[in-house]
Amino acid sequence: FGYDGEGVVVANIDTGIDYDHPALLHQYRGYDPATGSVDHNYNWYDGADPSNTVPTYDPMYFGDHGTHVMGTMVGFTPTGVYTTSTSVYTGPIHTGVAPSADWISVRHYSNVITEFDWFLAPCRAGYSPGDPGCNADPDKRPHIINSSWPHPGAEVLNSLRAAGILTVYSAGNEGASTPLEDGFCTLPAGGGEAIGPSFSVGAIGMFQQITPTVSGWSSRGPGHLGTPPIVRTNELKPDVVAPGVQILSTVPPDVDPDEYDDGYSASAGTSFAAPHVAGAAALLRQALEVKNYTTGDVVSRLECLLTSSASDVIRVRWPEHDANYCLPGTDYASGYGLISVYEAVANITSEGFPLWIALANNSSGPTSVLSGTVAPGEAQTAVIYLNALCPASGTFEARLRI
Repeated sequence: FGYDGEGVVVANIDTGIDYDHPALLHQYRGYDPATGSVDHNYNWYDGADPSNTVPTYDPMYFGDHGTHVMGTMVGFTPTGVYTTSTSVYTGPIHTGVAPSADWISVRHYSNVITEFDWFLAPCRAGYSPGDPGCNADPDKRPHIINSSWPHPGAEVLNSLRAAGILTVYSAGNEGASTPLEDGFCTLPAGGGEAIGPSFSVGAIGMFQQITPTVSGWSSRGPGHLGTPPIVRTNELKPDVVAPGVQILSTVPPDVDPDEYDDGYSASAGTSFAAPHVAGAAALLRQALEVKNYTTGDVVSRLECLLTSSASDVIRVRWPEHDANYCLPGTDYASGYGLISVYEAVANITSEGFPLWIALANNSSGPTSVLSGTVAPGEAQTAVIYLNALCPASGTFEARLRI
Protein backbone atom coordinates (compact mmCIF):
# COMPACT_ATOMS: atom_id res chain seq x y z
CA PHE A 1 0.00 0.00 0.00
CA GLY A 2 3.00 2.30 0.19
CA TYR A 3 2.62 3.39 3.81
CA ASP A 4 5.84 3.83 5.79
CA GLY A 5 4.81 6.00 8.76
CA GLU A 6 5.59 9.37 7.17
CA GLY A 7 4.00 12.25 9.08
CA VAL A 8 3.52 10.20 12.26
CA VAL A 9 5.52 10.77 15.46
CA VAL A 10 6.34 7.76 17.62
CA ALA A 11 8.02 7.86 21.03
CA ASN A 12 9.49 5.55 23.60
CA ILE A 13 10.00 5.91 27.33
CA ASP A 14 12.95 3.66 27.96
CA THR A 15 16.60 3.42 29.04
CA GLY A 16 17.83 6.19 26.77
CA ILE A 17 18.89 6.04 23.17
CA ASP A 18 21.84 6.19 20.79
CA TYR A 19 20.24 8.96 18.77
CA ASP A 20 22.95 9.21 16.12
CA HIS A 21 22.93 5.49 15.32
CA PRO A 22 23.01 5.38 11.51
CA ALA A 23 19.66 3.57 11.41
CA LEU A 24 17.95 6.14 13.68
CA LEU A 25 19.48 9.59 13.13
CA HIS A 26 17.59 10.46 9.96
CA GLN A 27 14.24 9.61 11.57
CA TYR A 28 14.93 11.69 14.69
CA ARG A 29 12.53 14.63 14.67
CA GLY A 30 15.32 16.94 15.77
CA TYR A 31 17.54 16.10 12.79
CA ASP A 32 17.71 18.43 9.77
CA PRO A 33 18.93 16.45 6.75
CA ALA A 34 19.53 19.61 4.76
CA THR A 35 22.13 20.96 7.18
CA GLY A 36 23.03 17.92 9.26
CA SER A 37 22.23 19.93 12.40
CA VAL A 38 20.33 18.54 15.39
CA ASP A 39 17.82 20.32 17.65
CA HIS A 40 16.88 18.44 20.83
CA ASN A 41 14.23 20.94 21.96
CA TYR A 42 10.84 19.22 22.32
CA ASN A 43 12.38 15.94 21.15
CA TRP A 44 14.25 14.60 24.21
CA TYR A 45 13.74 14.51 27.96
CA ASP A 46 16.09 12.85 30.43
CA GLY A 47 14.24 11.62 33.51
CA ALA A 48 17.56 10.65 35.11
CA ASP A 49 19.09 14.12 34.61
CA PRO A 50 16.53 16.69 33.44
CA SER A 51 19.30 19.24 32.79
CA ASN A 52 20.85 16.94 30.18
CA THR A 53 20.10 18.36 26.75
CA VAL A 54 21.47 15.55 24.55
CA PRO A 55 19.95 12.05 24.13
CA THR A 56 22.06 9.48 25.91
CA TYR A 57 22.02 6.05 27.54
CA ASP A 58 23.79 4.28 30.39
CA PRO A 59 25.90 1.37 29.06
CA MET A 60 25.75 -0.25 32.49
CA TYR A 61 21.94 -0.11 32.87
CA PHE A 62 20.15 -1.97 30.07
CA GLY A 63 22.01 0.39 27.75
CA ASP A 64 20.84 -1.28 24.56
CA HIS A 65 17.14 -1.62 25.46
CA GLY A 66 15.80 1.77 24.37
CA THR A 67 17.86 1.84 21.18
CA HIS A 68 16.74 -1.69 20.29
CA VAL A 69 13.08 -0.82 20.83
CA MET A 70 13.30 2.33 18.70
CA GLY A 71 15.02 0.38 15.93
CA THR A 72 12.05 -1.99 15.75
CA MET A 73 9.71 0.96 15.34
CA VAL A 74 11.63 3.04 12.78
CA GLY A 75 15.12 1.62 12.11
CA PHE A 76 16.50 1.75 8.57
CA THR A 77 20.09 1.95 7.33
CA PRO A 78 19.97 2.73 3.60
CA THR A 79 23.75 2.69 3.17
CA GLY A 80 24.35 -0.65 4.89
CA VAL A 81 26.68 -1.73 7.69
CA TYR A 82 30.33 -2.80 7.80
CA THR A 83 31.15 -5.31 10.56
CA THR A 84 34.75 -4.81 11.60
CA SER A 85 35.17 -8.17 13.35
CA THR A 86 34.26 -10.12 10.22
CA SER A 87 35.14 -7.56 7.51
CA VAL A 88 31.73 -8.19 6.01
CA TYR A 89 29.52 -5.53 4.44
CA THR A 90 25.78 -5.99 4.90
CA GLY A 91 23.17 -3.60 3.72
CA PRO A 92 20.88 -1.93 3.57
CA ILE A 93 19.37 -3.08 6.88
CA HIS A 94 15.67 -2.50 7.50
CA THR A 95 14.60 -3.28 11.08
CA GLY A 96 11.78 -0.76 11.54
CA VAL A 97 8.10 -1.33 10.90
CA ALA A 98 7.56 2.37 10.11
CA PRO A 99 10.93 3.60 8.77
CA SER A 100 9.70 7.05 7.73
CA ALA A 101 8.03 7.95 11.02
CA ASP A 102 9.67 10.60 13.19
CA TRP A 103 10.71 9.71 16.73
CA ILE A 104 11.23 11.43 20.07
CA SER A 105 12.24 9.87 23.38
CA VAL A 106 12.23 10.07 27.18
CA ARG A 107 14.80 8.33 29.36
CA HIS A 108 12.97 6.73 32.27
CA TYR A 109 14.45 6.95 35.73
CA SER A 110 12.01 7.29 38.63
CA ASN A 111 9.40 10.03 38.23
CA VAL A 112 7.25 8.26 35.70
CA ILE A 113 4.34 10.71 36.08
CA THR A 114 6.52 13.69 35.15
CA GLU A 115 8.05 11.70 32.30
CA PHE A 116 4.66 10.90 30.80
CA ASP A 117 3.44 14.46 31.43
CA TRP A 118 6.31 15.61 29.22
CA PHE A 119 4.73 13.71 26.32
CA LEU A 120 1.47 15.66 26.69
CA ALA A 121 3.31 18.95 26.16
CA PRO A 122 7.03 18.51 25.40
CA CYS A 123 9.53 21.04 26.76
CA ARG A 124 12.69 22.64 25.57
CA ALA A 125 15.71 20.41 26.15
CA GLY A 126 17.05 20.62 29.69
CA TYR A 127 13.72 21.52 31.32
CA SER A 128 11.01 19.53 33.09
CA PRO A 129 7.25 20.05 32.85
CA GLY A 130 6.33 23.01 35.04
CA ASP A 131 9.76 24.65 34.88
CA PRO A 132 9.71 28.38 33.98
CA GLY A 133 11.88 27.75 30.91
CA CYS A 134 9.98 24.71 29.66
CA ASN A 135 7.84 26.58 27.09
CA ALA A 136 5.63 23.51 26.82
CA ASP A 137 4.08 22.90 23.42
CA PRO A 138 1.24 20.35 23.23
CA ASP A 139 1.39 20.48 19.43
CA LYS A 140 4.72 18.65 19.72
CA ARG A 141 3.17 15.62 21.42
CA PRO A 142 3.63 12.22 19.75
CA HIS A 143 0.88 10.13 18.21
CA ILE A 144 2.08 6.83 19.72
CA ILE A 145 4.13 5.92 22.82
CA ASN A 146 5.81 2.58 23.41
CA SER A 147 6.71 1.57 26.97
CA SER A 148 7.99 -1.40 28.96
CA TRP A 149 8.24 0.54 32.20
CA PRO A 150 6.19 1.42 35.28
CA HIS A 151 2.57 2.46 35.59
CA PRO A 152 2.04 6.26 35.57
CA GLY A 153 -1.49 6.01 36.99
CA ALA A 154 -4.97 6.07 35.49
CA GLU A 155 -5.18 9.88 35.41
CA VAL A 156 -2.08 10.17 33.23
CA LEU A 157 -3.11 7.35 30.90
CA ASN A 158 -6.58 8.84 30.50
CA SER A 159 -5.03 12.24 29.72
CA LEU A 160 -2.81 10.70 27.06
CA ARG A 161 -5.78 9.00 25.46
CA ALA A 162 -7.85 12.18 25.54
CA ALA A 163 -4.98 13.92 23.74
CA GLY A 164 -5.18 11.34 20.94
CA ILE A 165 -2.06 9.40 21.99
CA LEU A 166 -2.05 5.59 21.79
CA THR A 167 0.07 3.99 24.54
CA VAL A 168 1.45 0.54 23.73
CA TYR A 169 2.78 -1.54 26.63
CA SER A 170 4.70 -4.80 26.70
CA ALA A 171 2.80 -7.43 28.68
CA GLY A 172 5.79 -8.61 30.72
CA ASN A 173 7.91 -11.76 30.82
CA GLU A 174 6.39 -13.64 33.77
CA GLY A 175 4.27 -16.08 31.85
CA ALA A 176 3.04 -19.64 32.08
CA SER A 177 6.30 -21.07 33.45
CA THR A 178 5.39 -19.55 36.83
CA PRO A 179 2.33 -19.96 39.09
CA LEU A 180 -0.72 -18.20 37.72
CA GLU A 181 -0.67 -15.34 40.22
CA ASP A 182 2.95 -14.57 39.30
CA GLY A 183 2.37 -14.78 35.57
CA PHE A 184 -0.14 -11.98 35.07
CA CYS A 185 0.62 -9.13 32.69
CA THR A 186 2.46 -6.32 34.45
CA LEU A 187 0.66 -3.05 35.13
CA PRO A 188 -0.63 -1.10 33.36
CA ALA A 189 -0.47 -3.60 30.49
CA GLY A 190 -2.64 -6.06 32.43
CA GLY A 191 -4.85 -3.64 34.26
CA GLY A 192 -7.74 -2.86 31.97
CA GLU A 193 -9.90 0.23 32.28
CA ALA A 194 -9.81 0.36 36.09
CA ILE A 195 -6.05 0.89 36.00
CA GLY A 196 -6.09 3.13 32.95
CA PRO A 197 -6.21 2.55 29.20
CA SER A 198 -3.22 0.95 27.50
CA PHE A 199 -2.77 -1.47 24.63
CA SER A 200 -1.04 -4.62 25.86
CA VAL A 201 1.24 -6.81 23.73
CA GLY A 202 2.42 -10.38 24.34
CA ALA A 203 5.12 -12.22 22.41
CA ILE A 204 5.23 -15.07 19.93
CA GLY A 205 8.01 -17.10 18.37
CA MET A 206 7.81 -19.58 15.50
CA PHE A 207 7.54 -23.29 16.36
CA GLN A 208 9.84 -25.11 13.94
CA GLN A 209 9.89 -21.85 11.94
CA ILE A 210 6.33 -22.55 10.79
CA THR A 211 3.65 -22.07 13.44
CA PRO A 212 3.16 -18.85 15.47
CA THR A 213 3.53 -19.90 19.11
CA VAL A 214 2.93 -17.85 22.25
CA SER A 215 6.20 -17.71 24.15
CA GLY A 216 6.18 -19.52 27.48
CA TRP A 217 7.48 -16.44 29.32
CA SER A 218 5.00 -14.00 27.73
CA SER A 219 2.73 -12.80 30.57
CA ARG A 220 -0.91 -13.91 30.55
CA GLY A 221 -4.25 -12.34 31.38
CA PRO A 222 -6.88 -11.78 32.56
CA GLY A 223 -6.95 -8.13 33.53
CA HIS A 224 -6.31 -7.46 37.21
CA LEU A 225 -5.96 -4.68 39.76
CA GLY A 226 -2.44 -5.42 40.94
CA THR A 227 -0.81 -7.35 43.76
CA PRO A 228 -1.13 -8.24 46.54
CA PRO A 229 -3.67 -9.75 46.41
CA ILE A 230 -4.62 -10.54 42.82
CA VAL A 231 -8.05 -9.11 42.04
CA ARG A 232 -9.16 -10.18 38.59
CA THR A 233 -11.29 -7.99 36.35
CA ASN A 234 -11.51 -10.73 33.68
CA GLU A 235 -10.88 -8.18 30.93
CA LEU A 236 -9.08 -9.56 27.89
CA LYS A 237 -5.32 -9.09 28.30
CA PRO A 238 -2.99 -9.04 26.50
CA ASP A 239 -4.77 -7.32 23.61
CA VAL A 240 -2.63 -8.86 20.85
CA VAL A 241 0.67 -10.65 20.29
CA ALA A 242 3.58 -9.84 17.98
CA PRO A 243 7.01 -11.32 17.20
CA GLY A 244 9.23 -11.20 20.29
CA VAL A 245 11.89 -13.90 19.82
CA GLN A 246 15.29 -13.31 18.16
CA ILE A 247 14.35 -9.80 17.09
CA LEU A 248 17.20 -8.10 15.25
CA SER A 249 17.42 -4.38 15.88
CA THR A 250 19.71 -1.47 16.60
CA VAL A 251 22.02 -1.24 19.62
CA PRO A 252 24.73 1.23 20.66
CA PRO A 253 28.06 -0.09 19.36
CA ASP A 254 29.81 0.54 22.68
CA VAL A 255 27.45 -1.38 24.98
CA ASP A 256 29.37 -4.60 24.34
CA PRO A 257 31.94 -4.03 21.58
CA ASP A 258 32.71 -7.75 21.22
CA GLU A 259 29.09 -8.64 20.56
CA TYR A 260 27.65 -5.43 19.13
CA ASP A 261 30.49 -3.98 17.05
CA ASP A 262 28.21 -3.65 14.05
CA GLY A 263 25.45 -1.80 15.94
CA TYR A 264 22.90 -4.61 15.71
CA SER A 265 21.87 -7.51 17.92
CA ALA A 266 18.99 -9.94 18.41
CA SER A 267 16.93 -9.95 21.63
CA ALA A 268 13.82 -11.65 23.01
CA GLY A 269 11.01 -10.45 25.28
CA THR A 270 7.66 -8.72 25.17
CA SER A 271 9.66 -5.47 25.21
CA PHE A 272 10.67 -6.35 21.67
CA ALA A 273 7.18 -7.44 20.61
CA ALA A 274 5.42 -4.22 21.64
CA PRO A 275 7.37 -1.90 19.27
CA HIS A 276 6.17 -4.01 16.33
CA VAL A 277 2.65 -2.99 17.33
CA ALA A 278 3.64 0.64 17.91
CA GLY A 279 5.20 0.71 14.45
CA ALA A 280 2.13 -0.94 12.95
CA ALA A 281 -0.04 1.70 14.61
CA ALA A 282 2.11 4.36 12.94
CA LEU A 283 1.35 2.85 9.53
CA LEU A 284 -2.35 2.75 10.36
CA ARG A 285 -2.30 6.32 11.64
CA GLN A 286 -0.69 7.46 8.39
CA ALA A 287 -3.35 5.61 6.37
CA LEU A 288 -6.11 7.21 8.44
CA GLU A 289 -4.59 10.64 7.85
CA VAL A 290 -4.37 10.07 4.10
CA LYS A 291 -8.01 8.96 3.97
CA ASN A 292 -9.06 11.81 6.31
CA TYR A 293 -10.47 9.39 8.88
CA THR A 294 -8.97 10.98 12.00
CA THR A 295 -12.06 12.74 13.34
CA GLY A 296 -13.47 11.47 16.62
CA ASP A 297 -11.74 8.90 18.82
CA VAL A 298 -8.76 7.95 16.69
CA VAL A 299 -7.12 5.93 19.50
CA SER A 300 -10.10 3.58 19.74
CA ARG A 301 -10.08 3.27 15.96
CA LEU A 302 -6.40 2.28 15.93
CA GLU A 303 -6.97 -0.29 18.66
CA CYS A 304 -9.98 -1.71 16.84
CA LEU A 305 -8.11 -1.95 13.53
CA LEU A 306 -5.30 -3.86 15.23
CA THR A 307 -7.56 -6.29 17.09
CA SER A 308 -10.17 -6.88 14.38
CA SER A 309 -7.52 -7.84 11.80
CA ALA A 310 -5.47 -10.09 14.11
CA SER A 311 -5.22 -13.80 13.34
CA ASP A 312 -5.94 -16.46 15.93
CA VAL A 313 -3.01 -18.13 17.73
CA ILE A 314 -3.74 -21.53 19.29
CA ARG A 315 -0.26 -22.87 20.02
CA VAL A 316 1.73 -22.21 23.20
CA ARG A 317 5.28 -23.02 24.18
CA TRP A 318 4.38 -24.81 27.44
CA PRO A 319 0.91 -26.33 26.91
CA GLU A 320 0.90 -28.09 30.29
CA HIS A 321 0.62 -24.65 31.91
CA ASP A 322 -1.89 -23.29 29.41
CA ALA A 323 -4.73 -25.80 29.13
CA ASN A 324 -7.30 -23.06 29.62
CA TYR A 325 -5.41 -20.23 28.00
CA CYS A 326 -4.48 -20.59 24.34
CA LEU A 327 -7.82 -21.59 22.88
CA PRO A 328 -9.55 -20.97 19.55
CA GLY A 329 -10.76 -17.38 19.47
CA THR A 330 -9.79 -14.74 22.01
CA ASP A 331 -7.92 -15.93 25.09
CA TYR A 332 -5.67 -14.81 27.94
CA ALA A 333 -2.43 -15.90 26.24
CA SER A 334 -2.72 -14.19 22.85
CA GLY A 335 -5.66 -11.79 23.24
CA TYR A 336 -7.23 -11.22 19.83
CA GLY A 337 -4.22 -12.89 18.20
CA LEU A 338 -1.24 -12.04 16.00
CA ILE A 339 -1.36 -8.60 14.43
CA SER A 340 -1.75 -8.41 10.66
CA VAL A 341 -0.70 -5.00 9.36
CA TYR A 342 -1.70 -5.86 5.81
CA GLU A 343 -5.26 -6.76 6.78
CA ALA A 344 -5.60 -3.70 9.01
CA VAL A 345 -4.41 -1.30 6.32
CA ALA A 346 -6.57 -3.07 3.74
CA ASN A 347 -9.63 -2.25 5.85
CA ILE A 348 -8.74 1.43 5.65
CA THR A 349 -7.67 1.64 2.01
CA SER A 350 -10.43 -0.47 0.45
CA GLU A 351 -12.28 1.29 -2.35
CA GLY A 352 -15.69 2.77 -1.72
CA PHE A 353 -16.97 4.16 1.51
CA PRO A 354 -15.15 4.51 4.82
CA LEU A 355 -15.20 1.17 6.59
CA TRP A 356 -17.82 2.34 9.07
CA ILE A 357 -20.22 3.68 6.38
CA ALA A 358 -21.51 1.63 3.45
CA LEU A 359 -24.66 1.06 1.38
CA ALA A 360 -26.85 -2.02 1.28
CA ASN A 361 -29.85 -2.91 -0.82
CA ASN A 362 -31.10 -5.38 1.80
CA SER A 363 -30.36 -6.55 5.30
CA SER A 364 -27.67 -9.01 4.21
CA GLY A 365 -24.85 -6.50 4.57
CA PRO A 366 -23.02 -3.61 2.94
CA THR A 367 -21.73 -3.26 -0.61
CA SER A 368 -19.22 -0.68 -1.76
CA VAL A 369 -21.37 0.31 -4.78
CA LEU A 370 -25.15 0.05 -5.03
CA SER A 371 -26.34 0.27 -8.62
CA GLY A 372 -29.38 -0.66 -10.66
CA THR A 373 -32.20 0.60 -12.87
CA VAL A 374 -35.43 2.00 -11.51
CA ALA A 375 -38.30 2.05 -13.97
CA PRO A 376 -40.83 4.93 -13.97
CA GLY A 377 -43.28 4.46 -11.12
CA GLU A 378 -41.07 1.88 -9.36
CA ALA A 379 -39.04 2.30 -6.17
CA GLN A 380 -35.62 1.16 -5.02
CA THR A 381 -34.59 1.15 -1.36
CA ALA A 382 -31.08 2.09 -0.35
CA VAL A 383 -29.93 1.79 3.25
CA ILE A 384 -27.02 3.70 4.76
CA TYR A 385 -25.29 0.97 6.72
CA LEU A 386 -23.16 1.78 9.79
CA ASN A 387 -20.60 -1.01 9.92
CA ALA A 388 -19.90 -2.45 13.37
CA LEU A 389 -16.18 -2.76 12.50
CA CYS A 390 -14.22 -0.05 14.29
CA PRO A 391 -16.98 2.47 14.98
CA ALA A 392 -15.93 5.83 16.34
CA SER A 393 -17.65 8.97 17.47
CA GLY A 394 -17.64 11.90 15.09
CA THR A 395 -19.52 13.34 12.14
CA PHE A 396 -19.29 11.53 8.83
CA GLU A 397 -20.80 12.22 5.42
CA ALA A 398 -22.31 9.71 2.99
CA ARG A 399 -23.64 10.66 -0.44
CA LEU A 400 -26.16 8.76 -2.49
CA ARG A 401 -25.93 9.53 -6.20
CA ILE A 402 -29.11 9.11 -8.21
